[in-house]
Amino acid sequence: MTLKEISEKAGLNYHTARKYSLALQERGIDLSEEVIPILQKIASLTGEGMTVEKAIDSLLSKPLEKKEQDFSEILLRLETKIDSLEKENRAQKELIQVYLSKIDTLQESIKALPPPKPDYFSKFKNWLMKFMESLKLPD
Repeated sequence: MTLKEISEKAGLNYHTARKYSLALQERGIDLSEEVIPILQKIASLTGEGMTVEKAIDSLLSKPLEKKEQDFSEILLRLETKIDSLEKENRAQKELIQVYLSKIDTLQESIKALPPPKPDYFSKFKNWLMKFMESLKLPD
């Protein structure tokens, strides 16, 4: 199989598949159809923040898992991700409450301000209107 075919079957960008394949070839693993799940797992592990080298080391240090183990590994990762998202969600809610409190305080401060003074243009407009009225001739 060509690297292009492998990258397409693995659902990876060609350059990413090439990078992973070169790292595997350095460890004596040749390109074949059996490499596709390994490439996908490397992509998954690097997506979680692991380096390519560490991902390959962790995959090669243990035999490839069976489907049941893959499923439980996926569940474990999902549970970890859900916990992380729940923590982030709680932090966001707390932050929103802080901001809402600050907005309420600012609204109260704005209500306590005196009304704005007429600006220069408004004063000039009022003066001009009065002047124009004074120029009107009586009928």
